[in-house]
Order: sequence, then C-alpha cells, then structure tokens
Amino acid sequence: MMDYDYSPIDVINESGKWISTYRYEPYLKKWFYIEPHMREHVILLNSEDIPDDILPFLQKQNYSLMNSYYAPLKIQVQITKSCNYRCKMCYAYDSNTQSELLPRTILSRFLTDAKESGVVRINYVGGEPFMRNDFVEIVEETKEKRLLVSCITNGTIPGASPQRYQRILDQLFNIQISCNGTGKFYEYEYGCSNWRKASKLIATTVANTKTNILSFVVSDLNYTCIPDFLEFANSIHPSVVKFGTMCWSGNAQRRRSEAYYKDILPAARKLIAQGRDKYGNLKIQSQLDQGKTTPLWEEYTSGYRPFEFYFSPEGKDGLYLKSNGEYYPFPLLSENEQFKLGIVENGITQIWRENPILHSIREVTFENSSCGKMGCTSVCGLWNRSYAYSWTGDLFGKVPCELSNWK
Repeated sequence: MMDYDYSPIDVINESGKWISTYRYEPYLKKWFYIEPHMREHVILLNSEDIPDDILPFLQKQNYSLMNSYYAPLKIQVQITKSCNYRCKMCYAYDSNTQSELLPRTILSRFLTDAKESGVVRINYVGGEPFMRNDFVEIVEETKEKRLLVSCITNGTIPGASPQRYQRILDQLFNIQISCNGTGKFYEYEYGCSNWRKASKLIATTVANTKTNILSFVVSDLNYTCIPDFLEFANSIHPSVVKFGTMCWSGNAQRRRSEAYYKDILPAARKLIAQGRDKYGNLKIQSQLDQGKTTPLWEEYTSGYRPFEFYFSPEGKDGLYLKSNGEYYPFPLLSENEQFKLGIVENGITQIWRENPILHSIREVTFENSSCGKMGCTSVCGLWNRSYAYSWTGDLFGKVPCELSNWK
C-alpha cells in the first residue's frame, strides 16, 4: 500500500523555536498533530487539514500494515527503580529489586532513536522518577528532542519542592499521581507513616500542574475508602480521577484471589457510581466500567486511539523501556524474560516491526480472545492482555467477570 511517509515533520520558527509536529499514521490514515505545550490529548487531522506550507515536505512510501500503529505513539521509560515508598501492590518493586538507574548515555541514545522512529510522547516512570537528581535535565533534554513528556509519580517529592521543579512541571503533557487510599489505608499501602503530610504534598503537586491525573488502584484492602478518597479528590480538584485494577505481578502476586473479581470489584463499582452522583464536577474514569456502562472511548482518548489500543496497548500503541535498557511490550510484562524484545542498541523501528513476540501479541483481538468467545460485547478495562496473562498465563485469556459468569 502506498501512502504518506510516517516520518515526523517539525515546524520551526526563524529563531529555531519548536512550533509544532505533524506525524502521519497509516493505520488510522490520519495525522497526529502536537504542539510543545499541548495537554492531555494529541490532535488527529485529516490529510485535507494539513496546511499548504507543509505539503512540499510530504513524501510517500510503501506500507505493509500491522494490527498496530506503524510506529509507537508513546514509550514508557523506567528511569529508576529507586522509590521513597514500598507499595504493597507495586508491579515494579519486590524484595529482590535493586536500585537501578537508566544511564544518561543510553537515555540520550534512546531519545534520538525515539524521535527518528516517529514516537510522539515519552512517559517517565519508576520507581519514583523524581528520585533522580537529574530528572529536571532529563525532561528538558526530552523536550529539546521535540517530544511530549509525561510522568507517573506519588507526588510527594515535587510537592515538597515545587519551586525546584516548576519549570518542568509546566512542560508536562500530563502527570499521573498515584494515591491508593487515604488515612491508614494510604499509610499501609505505601509503607509510610504520615498521610496528613503526604496529602498536603499531593495537593501541592496538583495545584502546580496544569493537567494531572489522580489515580487509585482498587485492592482488597483499600476499596472501602473510595468515598474518602473521592472526598479528598474533590477538595484538591485534579483534572481527572482514574480508577484501575490490580495486575498479579511484583508485590501484588501475593494477593491474587478470585474473590477480588467476584466481591471486591463489584463493591468498588457501586462506590464509584455513588461518587459520580455525589461529585458531578469530578471527571472520573474507571477501568472497572463494563459493558453498557463503559464510557465512550472518545471520553478517554479524544478519538486518537482505538478503544482496543487504549485498554490493551501492548505492542499496539507503545513500548516499555526498563531501567536496565531492555524493551518489553508493557510494564506489567517486564518481570517475565519471555517477553523481552531487545535492547536500546537494537533500535525501536527494528523491534517494533520485526519482533516475533510483538507479532504474536498483535494476533490477539477482542473477537478471538476469551472475552469475545464467551459472549462479551464490549471491550472494557478488564480486557487488558497483561492482566489476562497475569491471571491465566495466556495472552488470549481473560480475568473472571460477572458478564461471563465468573469464567
């Protein structure tokens, strides 16, 4: 198939300042459009919407399309395993974890490769990314490569030193702040001793960022504090409140239980529904939503990602770069050697298009997975392939849910 070249086209003004970037995506037959200070969502453009002064730079090439984007939309990068907390449900931490930093030389090589490969956004994760003394410089280097930047944090370090981090907080596409509870629930889950102090630091981080996501992973221990968590969220006004479910990797393996799906998640759904009714001003997204209650995917992605890609991005819209320089399809699969895709030196393009592990993952669709075969009619948050694999050991499998009589 002949179509527009996917290589990014950067628009630079006379003084060398980055103005915008256009990147064609043949899977969608549309263009990703980004600007340096864009927040939360990229924009999709049709070819007829491309400005006339860009047209002379457009080239065409032959494509052999995959069940994925032709180049990753985003890559999550674990820049450190170090963290100031020891969360009970963290996929990235267990008793054998070493404090490990992704070297700056490897990171710089990766960022150059990411830009040339058509990547749009870099999401920095840990551990706790703000544990790196050079995190400010890392964000600035990423922006110099004309890439969007986001991160996932517990919010306490930037909250404690907002002036030190303000210049990069202002540049973030978004920041996701993990807050899996309040009061004694928070202290137990995170292994800390002072919720009152932590809550003030989280509030400060929210107040000093323009697009922020306050996230809550539902567990068997914290679900009863969802009302208190939503009351806290309502008091600090995050851009989005996001509920997720546990994946049985890392520390969470010890808490694997069918009761989590049969008892905990249904109870949590009711509490979330009550919160939506009570706090109409909060934008609440929930991975727990199912079937007819699942919000339209446009509410999650503004239309720039297929619903299936959003809830299960492994090898379809992104990759994960571990702190040891190894690529994996997704963070939740990164503790399993069989999913190792390669290293930074292999290059993103080669891994993305040629790796047989990614090709096997892309063969899984909603229709041929256990979800589709058991009669489910809608992709939902529980369809994520990493979650299914952690429960069944099968990428085509599924976690138990009431829509399939707990099968």
